[in-house]
Amino acid sequence: MARRGRTGPLVQKTGTWNAQDSRICDPCPPRLAAAFTTNAKLDQILGTITTIKQERSNKVDAVAVEMGILRADQQKLAGRVTHMENNVAELCLTVQELEGHVRSLASKV
Repeated sequence: MARRGRTGPLVQKTGTWNAQDSRICDPCPPRLAAAFTTNAKLDQILGTITTIKQERSNKVDAVAVEMGILRADQQKLAGRVTHMENNVAELCLTVQELEGHVRSLASKV
């Protein structure tokens, strides 16, 4: 199941280093070198994925905060619109009252 490199530690057929033998391979078997390279690449890919996930999470949080601000602004604007609608309604009543006064004055003339 296991084989020994020329002058190096015991290496399993999977290409992983036997942790009990800490000697350095000289020369390192190709499968072992490939395993270290592959593990390093996988670690790098996992690190990149983690970084991307964190950046996206930060962006989602920033968007959520911005949406909260926009909702608050929307509510303020809705309140202002309602206030302006009420003012317009009052002005319409005032105009109707003025029209009534103008008609009564015109009928007297």
